[in-house]
Formats: sequence, structure tokens, C-alpha cells
Amino acid sequence: MDWQQLVTFERIVREGSFNRAARALNLSQAAISGRIQALEAEIGGPLFIRGGRRVTLTEAGENFLPYARRALAVIAEGVEAARGAHTGQEGRVTVGAVDSIVDGLLVPIVARYRAAHPHVALSIRTGHTPQILQELADGIVRLGFVTWSYVAGTVGVEVLARFREPLVAVVAPEHPLVGRPALRVEEVVREGAPYHETVWGTAEDARIAPTSGRGWDEHELPHGLMRHLILRGIGAGFLPATLVADDLAAGRLVALPLADADGLVRELALVRHAHADALPSAAHAFVAAVRAEATRE
Repeated sequence: MDWQQLVTFERIVREGSFNRAARALNLSQAAISGRIQALEAEIGGPLFIRGGRRVTLTEAGENFLPYARRALAVIAEGVEAARGAHTGQEGRVTVGAVDSIVDGLLVPIVARYRAAHPHVALSIRTGHTPQILQELADGIVRLGFVTWSYVAGTVGVEVLARFREPLVAVVAPEHPLVGRPALRVEEVVREGAPYHETVWGTAEDARIAPTSGRGWDEHELPHGLMRHLILRGIGAGFLPATLVADDLAAGRLVALPLADADGLVRELALVRHAHADALPSAAHAFVAAVRAEATRE
């Protein structure tokens, strides 16, 4: 068993097919198949159920996957150490992040970090909070930006920083709600025409996640999709302030005045696995950049 076989196995899982993995790794289909056949021979059975447009893992493959990813993470850490990562100016930092922050809150953090550490290989893996927590446990990522309601009081998770980000009720400039005096949240939900609902975690704010009276029967719209629909004049919704700051400044969107906006926030946390190895200096520097941004609230 060698490193290239593990890389190939993990890439096939990530891409969902041998063909896409071959293109991503710049290898031939035969080379990809040969590596997997050699790995399966060593393990003693098939790792993938072949057939159809997307391959799936066998039970043996599912059991092997977290160990393969952990082994790759350990190898990456070894390379990092060999490159002198103790300086914090080189090495690798892999961060998991919920999708909703990549176009907003994460932008100034990454910009700050890149400016100070241009030679660090920074990778951002997006996903839902449960997926990120699992990747922390498996050693795939070292740090994770997650929804606070999922991790509050969770054993095995160390909280490194917390954020409270305001939510803004936004519409296009021509929306009928523009120009109305201070509205209540329930009016935005009722008269959004349509109102785009999102889910902020297990502890939703009931005011923005109603159980009835929706214009459309939609749930958990990605924030990027919500923003583009509202920019096109389709409906209203609550979005993170950092995501729509540029649109508001340019007049592409309008923030509706609310009489009952107190406490209308979403909470996030930067976490690590409590029992993982100590963070390398490059990761500590990323944590510092996050904390610096958190103090700007």
C-alpha cells in the first residue's frame, strides 16, 4: 500500500467517479484502475460498487475511508513539519466552513491571513456543520467554522472563537416593501412575495422560519441562490450582513427597516477537535486572524 493509492482512493470518493478522478489527478483511466486494483488486492476485497454514473463505497470501503483520510492528513503534516512550519510562514492549513460564510464573513479573514502568510497553503472545504465536525474527528480538517447551536456544550469540541452576525432583511429596490415605515419581521415573512426561508441550525429563530403561510414551499435555500433571486427582484429574505454589504453599498439591494430586529443574528464558532494533536504555527496564525476579525464586531 502506498501514498498514491490512498490519494487515488480518496479522490474517487470525493469526485464520485473514476473518470472525474482521473481528470483531476491528470492520470489515465488505466492508471487509476490499476492503483485501486492493487489497493483492493492488499485489503482483500472490493472498495467500490461499480456501475451507474456514480460509484459508491462497499462496506469495506466505508470502513477504510476515515483511516485513509487520516493517513493522508498525517503525511501532509509530516511534509509541513519538514518544510519548517514552526515559523508559521510555511506549511498547510485546512479549514472546514459552512457554505453560508464563504462569500461573506470568511472573505476578510482569508484576505488578512493571505496578506500576512502568503506562502502557507490554505484550503477551505465547505459543507454542513455535521459533516465538518466529522472531518475534524477524522483529521481531514484541523479547524472548522460551524453553526454554534450544533456545538454548544458538545463534548470533544474546543471552541476557539465565536461570532454573532446580524441578519438583514433585504429586497430589490423596486420591491413593494421599500419605503414602508418600520416593519415587523412577521410582515416581511408574510408579504415578501415570495419570502425565501433559510435554516440557521438546530435552534432556528422562529420569527424567520415560520411553519405556515409561506409563499413558496421552499426550505434551506443556499444563501448565494437567495441573494441572486432577490437581486433579480424575486422576493425577500434574511441574509448575513457580510454577504450583502457590497450590494447594499452599491444600491443593488435595500435593507428593510425593522421595529423588532433585536436579537436577529446567527451565531457561528471556530472550533477544533479537543483530542487532536497540537495545532501547527500556521494554523495558530489563522486562529489569530479569525479572532482579530471577531473583535471588529
